[in-house]
Amino acid sequence: MKTKLYSTLIGLLLLSSCSLQETPLSEILEKDAYRSEKLLYINTVGTVVSGLGTVFKGNTDALCTIQDIAGGQLFNPGRGGGDWQDGGKHQILFMHGWKDDNGYIANGWNGTWGKVSAINKAIATIEKYKEDYLDPTDLENWIYELRGMRAIFYWYLVDMYGNVPICKSADQTVSETVPSSRQDVYEFLRDELTEVIPHLVEAKCQDANSEYYGRVTKAVGYFIMARVALNAPVYLTTDTKIFATNSSVANIESYINAKGKEIQISLDGTSRNAWETVIYCQQKCAELGYTLQPSFADNFSYTNDKGNEENIFVIPRNDTSFKVDDQDLQRSLHGNHGVYVGMSGCWNGLSGTRATAFAFGYDYDGDTDFDPRWEDTFFYGFPAGEANKAKIKSGYTYAGEDDPDGIKNQIEYGYYYVHKAFSEQSTELAALGYKGSVYDVYLKWGGARYKKYQYDPSCSSMLRSNADFAIFRYADLLLAAGEAKFRNGEDGSAEINLVRSRAHATAASNIDMEFIRQERVRELCFEGINRTDEIRFGTFTKETVDRHYSMIPFSDAYGKYQADNDGHTILLAIPSSAMQTNPNIKQNPGY
Repeated sequence: MKTKLYSTLIGLLLLSSCSLQETPLSEILEKDAYRSEKLLYINTVGTVVSGLGTVFKGNTDALCTIQDIAGGQLFNPGRGGGDWQDGGKHQILFMHGWKDDNGYIANGWNGTWGKVSAINKAIATIEKYKEDYLDPTDLENWIYELRGMRAIFYWYLVDMYGNVPICKSADQTVSETVPSSRQDVYEFLRDELTEVIPHLVEAKCQDANSEYYGRVTKAVGYFIMARVALNAPVYLTTDTKIFATNSSVANIESYINAKGKEIQISLDGTSRNAWETVIYCQQKCAELGYTLQPSFADNFSYTNDKGNEENIFVIPRNDTSFKVDDQDLQRSLHGNHGVYVGMSGCWNGLSGTRATAFAFGYDYDGDTDFDPRWEDTFFYGFPAGEANKAKIKSGYTYAGEDDPDGIKNQIEYGYYYVHKAFSEQSTELAALGYKGSVYDVYLKWGGARYKKYQYDPSCSSMLRSNADFAIFRYADLLLAAGEAKFRNGEDGSAEINLVRSRAHATAASNIDMEFIRQERVRELCFEGINRTDEIRFGTFTKETVDRHYSMIPFSDAYGKYQADNDGHTILLAIPSSAMQTNPNIKQNPGY
C-alpha cells in the first residue's frame, strides 16, 4: 500500500501540468483509499460495521446496560469498601435520580451520536465516488444498508432522549443542528425504514460464511420497524402525566392499547395500525427463515455463528478478526467467583434485582422452582450443585472452626437481596455461629450474577469469546407479536407459548399484560430492552421492591427512589455537555 501511495505521489510531481497545490495531498491519499469497489466498501460500510464494538453491549456504559439498570432489571449495588459507588453514578441511574451530568446518560448520548456521524460520513463518501463505477447498484444498496444502520441508532435516540437533532448528512452535526420534537424524530425514523426496507438484502446477518455477517439485512429492518411500532404510542404522547408514579397500570394499558389502534404506519405498500405492523414484521421475518433455536442457550453459545436461525442482528466476535471485548461477566462476578469459572481479576458488580428474580419464580422462602431460563441467565447458590456442598464448605466459617476469615474464600452466589431481608439474613448467620462481619457475605459475595454469555477458555483474553453478541432475536419478535395481538383485541397466546415451549416452561393461559411483561424479563434479561418495556407496560415509574427498602447498604447513599409525578423520566435528561456544545439543544421537560 505504501509503495503505491508513494508511486502515485512521485508520478504527480513529475507531471508538468500538475502540482500539489492543484491536487492536495489529502485528496491523493483519499482517492487511493477508494480506488476500487472493494477498498470503497472496506473504508465505508466495513469500517462502520467493524467499529460497532461495544456500543450496544459489553462495556460499563453500553446502551444495553443503561436500559437494564434504569429499567430496574439489573443493579450495580454499592459493595463494601466503596466498590461500585463511583460518586453514585450506578445507584442514581437505578433510583431514577439522574440529572444532566450522569455519566451513563452522557456516554450513551456520545456513543450513539458518534455512530450516526460515522455512518453519515460513510454515506457521503460513497455518494462522492459512486459515479466512478459503471454499475453503481451495489454502492446504492450500501447506502440503503447504512441508512438502516443509522435507523437502529435513531431508535435508541428517540427512545431514550426523544427531542434530538435529525442529522441525515455529513454536513449536519449534532453540535450545530436544531433539534426536532420527539414526534418529528419518530416520523423521520418511521418513513426512513419504510423507504429503506425494500432495498435491504434477504441474507442472514448471523452467518459467518456470508459477506453479510454482522450487517444490516432485510430482517433487521423489519425488526427495528416492529420496535418503532410497538412503542409508537409512547413516542407520540406529549402529555407524559399518564406515565406518572400515581397513574394506575390499568389506565396506562387502556391508553396504550387505544392509541396503538389509532396510529397508522405504511409499509410495503399497505397501511396498518401500530399493532398490525408489529405482527406483520414478525410474519415477514418468519418468511425470511427465522425461527426459534431448539435451545434457549444456543443463542449465546460459543458456536452461535453456525446455523443459528433465531439471531436477527449480531455483533460478530472471535479471537482473531472480531476482537470485541465483553466486560459484563468480569464486571458481575466477585474475584472468587471468577476463579471458580477460570477467570481472574473480576470486579464484583452487576447483579439481578429481586424484582427480576421474582419474575423467574424466586420467592423469599428460597424455593428453587425457577423458570428454566434462570439457570442459563444467572449464577446463584452453590455453583457446584447441592450434591457438592461438602466440597466447598471450607469456604464458610461456622462455630468451632479456626478460620474466622474463611468466608473470604467462599464461592456461593446466592441471597443478597434475592433472598430475605438483610436483618433476617444477619440473624440466620448468627444462628449458624458465623463470627465474622455479615457484610462479607452479603455485600461482597451476594447476588445472582451474570451468566448469559459465559467465559470462553479457548480465547487469548478472558474478555473475548467466539460467541457473537445477539442484539436482536426472533424470540423478541414473537413476544412482541403476541403482545400486539392482545392489545389489538386478538389472541396472542400462541406466539407467547412458542417461546415458553422452547424454554421447557409450561404453557400459559389467562395471559395478561403483566404476564407478558414478566415473560419478556425471563426471555430477554441482559438484552437491553427492559427500560423501554417497563415504560410501555406502565411500570417504569413505580417503586419496585428493590428501590423501596434500604436492604442493600449504599444503594440509596446518593438519594432515595425518586417518585415521578409528571412522567418526565420516561425520557432521560439531555447531557449538559451536549447543551454546552449546541445551545440550540434544550433540556427535556422536568429536569
